[in-house]
Amino acid sequence: MGAINYIHDQFGANEDDILVMHDAVRPFVTRHIIMENIRLAESYKAVDTAIGATDTIVKVENDEVSEIPVRSFMYQGQTPQTVNIPAFEAQYEHMTDEERRALSDSAKVMLLAGHKVGIADGDESNMKITRPYDLRLANAIAKEDDDV
Repeated sequence: MGAINYIHDQFGANEDDILVMHDAVRPFVTRHIIMENIRLAESYKAVDTAIGATDTIVKVENDEVSEIPVRSFMYQGQTPQTVNIPAFEAQYEHMTDEERRALSDSAKVMLLAGHKVGIADGDESNMKITRPYDLRLANAIAKEDDDV
């Protein structure tokens, strides 16, 4: 909530204010993705960025496969995520500490509040650098961009 408190302190608050949040571990976000989040935020209280899953998603519980969802319904979440600030605050303030610890992203906060979450088309280039292989790939992409 630090960013939201800063916004309130520095700029005040309006009913239609939005916050576009992006992971620092995704250095290749495009202007198009950001603008699509902002555009969709005019119609939704929250927007998530995602790409369709290409791999089969397997749900595992107790070291066993418990479900294999239909791939055409599965997406891989990315960032940015965009939320209406007042709606986000209202839900977040009513959540318990346990509920907050279980969160993986901001869009979930808005789903729990009953808001529809719009979907912005992500891009494979908006990759997340999590593992050593990801860093090697990102360095290769950055070097390729430097050579152009």
